[in-house]
Amino acid sequence: MITDKLFWDIETLPTVDPDIIADITAGVTHPATMKKADTIEKWMLEERPGAIEEAIRKTSLDGGTGRLASICWAKADGEIVGSHTAGDHGWDIDIERALISGFFKEADAFYKEVAGAVLTGHNIINFDLRWLWKRAIVLGIPVPHWWPLNARAWSPEVADTMAMWEGANKFISQDRLGRILGLGGKSDIDGSMVAEIWDAGEYDRVLEYNADDVSKCRRMWARITQHDGPIEPAVEAPVVVEEKPVEVMESARFLDDDEIAEEEAAVAEVAIAAAVEEKPAKETAADILKAGIRASVRPGAPLPFDTVVRAQKTKTGAAGVVVLFDGREGTIEVERMKADPDAWHVRWLDVGGGGISFEGGRWVRVPDDVEVAEDIDLLVGSGPVGIDATVKEKPKQKGRVIPAFLRERGLAA
Repeated sequence: MITDKLFWDIETLPTVDPDIIADITAGVTHPATMKKADTIEKWMLEERPGAIEEAIRKTSLDGGTGRLASICWAKADGEIVGSHTAGDHGWDIDIERALISGFFKEADAFYKEVAGAVLTGHNIINFDLRWLWKRAIVLGIPVPHWWPLNARAWSPEVADTMAMWEGANKFISQDRLGRILGLGGKSDIDGSMVAEIWDAGEYDRVLEYNADDVSKCRRMWARITQHDGPIEPAVEAPVVVEEKPVEVMESARFLDDDEIAEEEAAVAEVAIAAAVEEKPAKETAADILKAGIRASVRPGAPLPFDTVVRAQKTKTGAAGVVVLFDGREGTIEVERMKADPDAWHVRWLDVGGGGISFEGGRWVRVPDDVEVAEDIDLLVGSGPVGIDATVKEKPKQKGRVIPAFLRERGLAA
């Protein structure tokens, strides 16, 4: 289970600002090696228009001059969410502002909610992080104070799959790395084709390409970190202490038989006692899960699950899958608060549909047709720690889910 990663990626477009285009055009001139007037004139007529077009195209690589085409992200192992910036008449700066601002708010909420949150992507250190920061500054959008603008390959708040694979100063494309890891390359388009596809009005195609990059990056990260490896068992097997006979060397001292037997017995007793000395029990991930839930329910109330199927420790707690009181599986995450080790934050990522509640001295299931808002405490009479509502699966829409903050403002269909 992935808990602390925010996977994300952006697609960008060249400028359409006439002032920037005029400035670029004025700066495009013949190569300095050309000296003959007729050669310069020929270059100006035949080569300069293409050189100007190429220079304008490259503005998509700089957040100070380019525009955002789309952005997609996924919190941990959740669904991929995102949108493009096209309105009824193509690129819309109001949608772009709302999308960048909304993404920053989503990232900031994840940063505050998840201890040690990590922004994760491919080549984000050299491109995405600074590009989005620049564009936000140009558009007057507040940037989270923690945004890791000057992150390096070893920075703990960033995981860049390119740097993870090649090191700090080498380049490898996401397409090539995906093929090396056996995950396949990109689709039938690449980043250099985004502007052309956008100009053809195929905005959803750009968005699908963007979402596929996020999905591919998440799988590459899991492969590189071997995240798919063994998970800590829910219950650790007891350590068996094997008693072995104590070897007694022949005594070189002049002792009688009774003294020798007494000394040998004392040595054997000490050796056996040392071998079976009990060690403090190690707190397992299952123990942490149960402790977090036990602290959040009404005193005397039973836990809402009987069995921990699998679990693993996180930086500040544990996460795992349990069998609930009615036989359905649930996914849960608990976090021990730093300020007070006896206080917990508990999140139910999934309870098998609907919700659960402790009513009338027993656990019951809330029907699926009952609307439950996020951050509603589903445990009647629980302690001070709230239980997040079930995260309902949203309908798939061509590989993406439109962010709610765009729907609410009427900026996305």
